[in-house]
Amino acid sequence: MEDRNYNSEPLGREEEKNCMTNKVGLGIILALISAVSWGCMGICAQYLLHYCRFQAIDLVSLRLVLAGTILLLVYRISGGTGLLSPFYNKKNLTQVLISGLAILGSQLTFMLSIKASDAALATIILTTIPVMCALYFCLVDRKFPSLSVVFCFLLASTGVGLVVTNGDISSLNFSVQGLLWGLLSAVMAAIYSIQPRSIIKKIGVCPVVGWGMIFGGIMACCFNPPWAIDVDWSWKAGMLFAFIVLIGTVLSFWSYLSSVKYLSPVLVSLIGCMEPVTAYVLSIFIYGKLVGSFELVGIAFVFANVIIISIQSQKN
Repeated sequence: MEDRNYNSEPLGREEEKNCMTNKVGLGIILALISAVSWGCMGICAQYLLHYCRFQAIDLVSLRLVLAGTILLLVYRISGGTGLLSPFYNKKNLTQVLISGLAILGSQLTFMLSIKASDAALATIILTTIPVMCALYFCLVDRKFPSLSVVFCFLLASTGVGLVVTNGDISSLNFSVQGLLWGLLSAVMAAIYSIQPRSIIKKIGVCPVVGWGMIFGGIMACCFNPPWAIDVDWSWKAGMLFAFIVLIGTVLSFWSYLSSVKYLSPVLVSLIGCMEPVTAYVLSIFIYGKLVGSFELVGIAFVFANVIIISIQSQKN
């Protein structure tokens, strides 16, 4: 009897360890899906902005409302419950509204940063998101990030910098306005990485993300009514816009905010550095972009960052 009890205790701990390992692995996969989806969206958005007379606010307002509506419909059809749970509690509703405002703010300020400078500078500035998340947890938990996290940040930010500049910093179209918009976008992204965690645990990812997108999109539509949008629609533009809504918004945001249930926002945002790498690799095939040696090194750095995070997370 004593032998059975003695042996069952380690077995329980082993099962719990395996369960946690599986959750960490799921979190890494979800973070990668969100980063790749955002990278693909960037290529589609580039075409619409350059060739179909779309403005940044057009993409932000339309896709947030449509993506939020689609996500909630799919969630309800698939048997999801608590669709209206944010409206049952004033505190829950407030948190969802804040999440929607952060999503809108991060998307709009990122586009404004691109307009004021260029996509390269805006992308590099977004690598500060892990630092902002880490600083928040340092203040709240009074715990400094591990050396591996610091190393991964340096690795990822250097890699992204090499990819978008090909080792030539002078190629950046620097402007103070672009820098400020980019930093504000990073702050907003850090907020929606951290702020919704508690409400997601209460009512689930889909109600929070779906209603947050709808609220954010409605706020954007107040300044940019859908009927006033003047763009060049075609079957190709429609397909790209549908991809942006379904993959670049619904799937990406759902995956991102689902991943923070299993990983810290610091690690998730570090894995998010795969976004510019995805956009760059796609641009090689779609736009015939030439590959430079610095860019290859940068891609290797970002992949190494993801591998190190995966190994460390599994160990911890």
